[in-house]
Amino acid sequence: MSKNFFFINNKCKSVKLNNNYNDTVLFVKDFICGKTDIYTFMEAYQESTEIKDLLQNIVNQIIQKNIPIKRRTYIDKKTNRTYQPKPILEELIPKSVNQHHLFRKSKSQSTYDISEYIRLNDHKSISGAYRIFLFVSDIYFQIDSKTESTDYYKNEYEFMLDVIPRYLCSGTSEEYISSQIIPKYPADMKKALRKNTIKEEIKNTFKRECKAYPRWLQNAQWPIGTDNLPMLFIKQEITADTGKYYFKDSTTGEIQIVTQTC
Repeated sequence: MSKNFFFINNKCKSVKLNNNYNDTVLFVKDFICGKTDIYTFMEAYQESTEIKDLLQNIVNQIIQKNIPIKRRTYIDKKTNRTYQPKPILEELIPKSVNQHHLFRKSKSQSTYDISEYIRLNDHKSISGAYRIFLFVSDIYFQIDSKTESTDYYKNEYEFMLDVIPRYLCSGTSEEYISSQIIPKYPADMKKALRKNTIKEEIKNTFKRECKAYPRWLQNAQWPIGTDNLPMLFIKQEITADTGKYYFKDSTTGEIQIVTQTC
């Protein structure tokens, strides 16, 4: 497949699609508008270089030609006012790109590796999927501002924040809830029923022998046992700069200690 997916219109300084409107562009478009889910998208992204090449080339052109990054316009339903939130690309492409840790300069050519950002986010978690979607959506918007993006990932992310307790909202615990609990209850359920049912299952799944919840010094690291269920939380020992969290495997009885420092 040709890597010349687009050309630069120097008069208006914007990224434009080439006439070769190929299957890769259509595949990414389907992901943006919700026809392709995150798992299918990431499987294709990991198995082929074509999607990365498309996204990477768009970013390269923005950097090399100093093209202004387009912003989406939204309408606040409460005030009916329009606003343009700062896209992720503006965070990841600072004035001095060479100094940004997420974009790695190649020794052989003047490019910056966008796969670093995708690699740092786990698509199996709701928050990771949402960040990847926003990232890809921001990039694709630079070549096609007319395609309407799906609200699914935003809605699921906001729903997740509403149902997952703060002490579980990151790391392996969030991934477990995202992949094992929330998918049991589809988004078309009545919101209140879905919310209450999921919160109750989370409470019954992440069990505690003590009254206290883990007070993590870093991201949540609730371990998963041999039965593929979260271990039983026994106790925690917190000092000025160290936290030790004790868990028990309900099947084997093995004790696991998670240590964190701040």
